[in-house]
Amino acid sequence: YFGKDVSELTLAESALIAGLIQSPGVYSPLYGTNPDLAEVRKEYVLDQMLKNKKLTGITEEEVEQAREEELVYATKEIDIDAPHFVFYVKQLLEEEFGIDRVERGGLKVTTTLDMSLQQIAEEEIVKGIEAARRYNVNNGAMVVINPKNGQVLAMVGSVDYFNVEDPRVDGNVNIAVSERQMGSSIKPFVYLTAIGQGYGPWLLTPDIPQIQFGNYKPTNWDKQYQGLMTARKALVLSRNVPSVYTLQLAGIDNFLQVIEKTGVTGMTNKASYGLSLGLGSGEMKLVEFTNAYATLANSGVKNDITAILKVEDSKGEVLFEAEENTGKRVFDEKEMYLINWMICDLAGFNDRYGNQYYYIGKSKLCGKTGTTDGPRDLLAFLYNENLAVGVWTGNNNNEDMPGGWSSTVPLPLANSFFRRVIENYPSGTYNRPAGIMTTSVCTDSGGSASETTECAKEASLYISGRPPQSDERKSIQVCTANGLVPTNLDAAAKYGLVQSKLLMTTKLENELQRVAYETYLLSGEGSRYLFAEPASGACPLPLGPDNAPIVELTSPSSGATVTRGKNLEISGEVRYLESITEFKVKFDGSDISGASLKADGKFVVNYFVPAGTSIGNHTIIVSAKDNYGKVDSKSVTVKVVDSVSSISLSIAAPANGVTISFSPTAVTLLASVSGGSVEQVTFTITQKTGGAYTKTLTDNNGSDGWRQSWTSDGVTSGQYEISISAISGGNTITGNSV
Repeated sequence: YFGKDVSELTLAESALIAGLIQSPGVYSPLYGTNPDLAEVRKEYVLDQMLKNKKLTGITEEEVEQAREEELVYATKEIDIDAPHFVFYVKQLLEEEFGIDRVERGGLKVTTTLDMSLQQIAEEEIVKGIEAARRYNVNNGAMVVINPKNGQVLAMVGSVDYFNVEDPRVDGNVNIAVSERQMGSSIKPFVYLTAIGQGYGPWLLTPDIPQIQFGNYKPTNWDKQYQGLMTARKALVLSRNVPSVYTLQLAGIDNFLQVIEKTGVTGMTNKASYGLSLGLGSGEMKLVEFTNAYATLANSGVKNDITAILKVEDSKGEVLFEAEENTGKRVFDEKEMYLINWMICDLAGFNDRYGNQYYYIGKSKLCGKTGTTDGPRDLLAFLYNENLAVGVWTGNNNNEDMPGGWSSTVPLPLANSFFRRVIENYPSGTYNRPAGIMTTSVCTDSGGSASETTECAKEASLYISGRPPQSDERKSIQVCTANGLVPTNLDAAAKYGLVQSKLLMTTKLENELQRVAYETYLLSGEGSRYLFAEPASGACPLPLGPDNAPIVELTSPSSGATVTRGKNLEISGEVRYLESITEFKVKFDGSDISGASLKADGKFVVNYFVPAGTSIGNHTIIVSAKDNYGKVDSKSVTVKVVDSVSSISLSIAAPANGVTISFSPTAVTLLASVSGGSVEQVTFTITQKTGGAYTKTLTDNNGSDGWRQSWTSDGVTSGQYEISISAISGGNTITGNSV
């Protein structure tokens, strides 16, 4: 320990060595499985010496100096393979046979270690940690277990057993048997607990911001929410809120019982835990938790962790020999198939987070990752039917690892290890046991859906006798104005006043979160969900008082010009409650024959304006009476004009070819209109020689004759052409030019 003769030891050094004697395999600062306790033991020895100072002759001053002395160890590497595993086994032997016999008894021990796997594991840890140093990841550990018998085939407790200088590594510490938080890698066991309570992969697990757990409000790793989803999807996407939701539903006590069944120890004080257990806040040993995953790999048959196969004494007498076939079924085979169906992606959804690392060629792997806050622990567990691998990466002194994720550090590392050994530990398939039924569920309810159910669906499984609820939602037409089921549905639908809504029949499994779930579905503009059927009542219609009909006249518009001897189109719409018994269109009080309504309430009536109709204003009236005798009408005034073919238009002044002068006044332009009426006259003046000049003069009022004044602004000497046009009944008439 100190590279000196015992006679040269200081009080502090002597106290430390005396403190190790009880269990050097645990307390040794160089080789112990829990070397931090070396200092604790040293302090204990000094306390006892001071307490018995009459016998020891020690003084308080000497004890105080010993407490403050910094111990310097002789850093001599020992020639030993798999040191963490060796001292792990040594501790097991001490617990079984006592320290004296282990230290001096000449025991011959046969272990489960596979040195070829051990060497690969050590190489992969070194390689993986080197690649992850950019995230301040400096240490790693791996445990490899045979699921069929619980045998520990490889154990790497740190990246470098002999690196005791770097506190981030503290190489003597065996992380494989140290208590660490497991993060999201605990989630399969949360959902397994729920399956044991009668639920399944179909369970609705909302990932929504409305979910709260008293003062505890977990967030997702990406700070986002992905809405409503099944337990299967929530697990493979590692959503935090759904996991805590599921733990609340399944119960903390039930969850702790599940963990205990897997062989994980140290979580017996139930009062110490809360819902954060659903995110891996409970501390566990990597070796034990890897064996928990081995139990999943073995379809619910748990084997005790086995590191020692045989112990013989110096005479060859067998003191211990591990039994074969010690496995015990601790979980129902059908329940285990459901959890493996989820995290092994047996249905081929291919939506697992980091999905590429769960494949080696066409061989499929199962597993889950975990990241603790900071992050301080990055974990990954991979398994198939023949091998279970657990990997931890991080810093032994809990330094954070900015940018590090379990999917980018330990998961590729575990995959790389598996890739090198899978030929000897191939992936098979999990046979579907009897009693596993297929279904399709709505992802917004978790209820089983028929082909006609209006919802987003996901394939799922359930155990016979434990089906999901039946989603028998129904579509209801609701009045958008008052939220009632319209007693006048046909009329309300005709005018687009109803909205189709879904009346949900399933109940949220976790009643404590029902309000949050319903609030989420009812929030947002245009929500389509209902949780109670509305009362019935009339939907307000776009009608007159007491639902009287309303006539809308679209064409012609007020003041429109109508030409004698031409067709006039009269169109519009009548809105009514039930039916129209009388519909009339009149021109100056006379019925227009053939006027009728279409089934949708629209009408188009063509009326030939007789040639003898007087020039001027005329009235069109459209009226409708419904089956209750209620009447509405609309009228419009139109202006009848002559046909443009009979109208003559010409320039009366100035005459063609004259010379004009603007001095001293403007020049008057005068139009001659005969054979009909016009609404507008336009003179267009264009300079033909001597320059570029264009001017348009429009007259909309012929009360003083159709005339305009042409001023001299911009006019230069030259030849000009004046042309004339007019508008009559929307038609353009062209006259002569001068």
